[in-house]
Amino acid sequence: MGRIHRDALAVALVCGVLAGCSGEDPKPASSPSPSVSPPVTGTVEQIASHLDCTPEIRIQAKELRQGMCGTEGALFAVTTFPADKFRDVWLYEAAGFGGWYVVGPGWTVSASTKPEAASRQKKLGGSLVDGSVVPKARPSS
Repeated sequence: MGRIHRDALAVALVCGVLAGCSGEDPKPASSPSPSVSPPVTGTVEQIASHLDCTPEIRIQAKELRQGMCGTEGALFAVTTFPADKFRDVWLYEAAGFGGWYVVGPGWTVSASTKPEAASRQKKLGGSLVDGSVVPKARPSS
């Protein structure tokens, strides 16, 4: 299954499950790596600009906004959330599909490999999350 299809499936899953989430504090989707530098903040477009990309917005929903970017031959998603609790549920639902994520306050950026994620992390800050690791407990939102 291609990376875009996995991301779209994860988004569909999250949009479906968010309606039934509780109001408890979220738990991290997995053990993120220590932050390299203070993470950037902003819209999909602002975050993508740090990666020299102009995103094509694919999803605009109450729970998230996602744009697709392509640089250096790699296609990846930049996703923003109105609150970290939505990001954490999205990461939980995406777990097991593989890949890597750079995770910052209210956003994620996907990557196919750890070196791609580390390269994006240098520009964005944030933490690295292994998308193949399924957390033991589902975060609440």
